[in-house]
Amino acid sequence: MRRAAGVDVGAAGAVADRTLKTWRATGTYATQFLAPVLLAGLTRRQTRFAALALLAAGPLHTWWTTRPAGSLAAFAAGHVAEDVAYGAGVVAGSARSRTLRPLLPIRARRGPRETLWGRTRKDVTHGECLVRDGR
Repeated sequence: MRRAAGVDVGAAGAVADRTLKTWRATGTYATQFLAPVLLAGLTRRQTRFAALALLAAGPLHTWWTTRPAGSLAAFAAGHVAEDVAYGAGVVAGSARSRTLRPLLPIRARRGPRETLWGRTRKDVTHGECLVRDGR
């Protein structure tokens, strides 16, 4: 493994990769379920950068990986609109069913073979924790 400035390059790359994935997942979740809060955050100077970064996370990642034709602004606007509509549908369905279960994220910790002690994401229902505090 190469070392640069006393830091393993492989470790730095892994940290950067995980940071970007966390940013994208947090931004997507916030856009889907907290869109009014993010839009309110755009109106205040103190929170504008954070709100914009969360709103842009999903569209920028998708645009970067797929490189569709057309402008980035139009693509981002459509992507955000789609995420907001999806979140509104989930919230409406949850309210209609009188349950919060669809709104709960699945927490998962990956093992060396992408399984969790013999269980994969497909083995659990939505909202059930795969790992319960190390038990």
